[in-house]
Amino acid sequence: MVWLDVIEPASWREWVGGRRLREIEVWAGLPLPWRVLAGAEDCPAELVERVCRRYGVDPVRTGWTTGRARWAAPAGPLTAAFVDGVAEANPVLARALRARA
Repeated sequence: MVWLDVIEPASWREWVGGRRLREIEVWAGLPLPWRVLAGAEDCPAELVERVCRRYGVDPVRTGWTTGRARWAAPAGPLTAAFVDGVAEANPVLARALRARA
């Protein structure tokens, strides 16, 4: 999507239907993740909720203060290629998968 780099911001907003990308605004309003992980800054849930409210984002529904919904991969038959790929990383797991396949 290199071509997006050359689109001017006004054209981009028109292309996406005029809506502002609020998730990016929330992200920009919070401390940088690596600073939080390093212990240099705090990012409590109250701060996240306050920033979300500022930009009109529901912090619970969008996953900012709760975990995002987990999506399970569809169940399907185990293929030989899949089991062979696992065999390199974990031979014990590969044996169990072969027994199940």
